[in-house]
Amino acid sequence: MSSAGSSSEAATAPKPALTERELEILKNAWSSLKSAPEVDYAKLAAACGMGNPRSASNAWSGIKKKLFSDLPAQSSDSTAKRKTATPSKRKAAA
Repeated sequence: MSSAGSSSEAATAPKPALTERELEILKNAWSSLKSAPEVDYAKLAAACGMGNPRSASNAWSGIKKKLFSDLPAQSSDSTAKRKTATPSKRKAAA
């Protein structure tokens, strides 16, 4: 049987850092997502030692901007709508 101490040691063991190549793949994977991921901001805030979920949301927003800054802007399928012109007054018949 394993001792209870070994499981806590595994939980506190530092995780290996990502290499530059792994970070590049991660960035490209994020930019290749078909839909935006749903983030649990309360859980993220707790994991990062933040005071509230709004802080986590703001931090994640900044990170997303950095991750996706080099992507071209997504164009919508619809064409840009022009503002309708104000009709001019009709000239009086002479």
